[in-house]
Amino acid sequence: MLLVWTTVHGEMDITPWGNWLLTACYLPMVAWGPLLSAVTVHYYRRRTHR
Repeated sequence: MLLVWTTVHGEMDITPWGNWLLTACYLPMVAWGPLLSAVTVHYYRRRTHR
């Protein structure tokens, strides 16, 4: 559905509210990889450091 919407309305400019919402939605997805890596390393160290 999003692909159809953006294809049909591709010439529309983004509003400041839309830009803020887009950033708020995508920021956790960008941080997912590094945060998952950090938690995995911490878990490994905690479980093997006995």
